[in-house]
Amino acid sequence: VLWYQGETDAEKVETAAVYGDRFESLVRAIRSGLAQPDVPFYYAQLSRYVIDKGYEGWDAVREAQRLAEHRIQPGGMIATNDLTLTDPIHLDRAALETVGRRFSARILDGPAPKLKSVRWDGASRLRLSFEPRLAPIAASTRIHGFELNRPAVFDTRMDTATGDILLSIGPGVAPNVQSLF
Repeated sequence: VLWYQGETDAEKVETAAVYGDRFESLVRAIRSGLAQPDVPFYYAQLSRYVIDKGYEGWDAVREAQRLAEHRIQPGGMIATNDLTLTDPIHLDRAALETVGRRFSARILDGPAPKLKSVRWDGASRLRLSFEPRLAPIAASTRIHGFELNRPAVFDTRMDTATGDILLSIGPGVAPNVQSLF
C-alpha cells in the first residue's frame, strides 16, 4: 500500500492531536480488510508549507507520521519536506515524480538515513548527524529540506569527512532553532 495524506488533518490542532492513533487504526483496518496482516504500508510524510496562518496542526501531523513508522511495520515513511511546491502546501509535478522514485527506492533499498543528533558546532552553526552516515555529495549540490523557527538566512553544506550536514545561521538569528528533516 502506498499512502500520501494528512493536509486536512493538519488544519486544526484538534484533528492533528489524534492523527497518529487514527493513522495507525487505518493501517490496521486496511490490513484486516485485505486479510493480509503483514501487507507492507508505505507513506509520504507531509511536506513543508509556506503560509503564515492556518494549518496549526501541521507539525503535529508530521511528527505523528515520523513516530508511526516504527509501529506499523512492515512498511515505512518517505520524506518530502525538501521538495518544491506548486502552491503553499502542495507539491509540484517534478516533486511528485520524485515522490514516486522515493517510494520505489524505499521499497527496494530500505529506509533512508535518519537524523541521529543535532548539536551546536560553534555560535552560529548546527551539526546534523545521520544514521547510517550520509554518502558524500558534490560541494556544488544544494542541500535543502531544513526549516528554522523564523525567517532567517542560513546555508547548508556537507562535512565530507564525517557525512554530517552543517547548517550555518546568519547574523542576528537567535539560537532557538528547530530542524525538521
